[in-house]
Amino acid sequence: MSSSDAADCGDIVLHVAGVDGQIGVVVANEHMTVLQVKRKVQDELGVPFLEQHLILGTTELKDFAELGSQLSSSQSSPATTPRRAELDLTLVRTEPPEENKWLDRDAWNWR
Repeated sequence: MSSSDAADCGDIVLHVAGVDGQIGVVVANEHMTVLQVKRKVQDELGVPFLEQHLILGTTELKDFAELGSQLSSSQSSPATTPRRAELDLTLVRTEPPEENKWLDRDAWNWR
């Protein structure tokens, strides 16, 4: 899919990079929530959504906001505006909160 194809259908090509460089590419719609984007990153790139913090420029994207609204309110440079239909995101991976570990552990041990 080319950038112009993505722009025509409201999709945005997200180039996801981590500390060590490029992780992969995910195509998302501007109407998806950031949490839905994180689930897509989990499914396509293998990074658990609970461990993801997605950063655009210097701003962390908020889970329950639509991707398009986060992009228009961010301090992105002209080279990374939604009209181009391609964005560079940084993924910072962290340990999930302790309560999530406890819930996962107990879900498997339930009798």
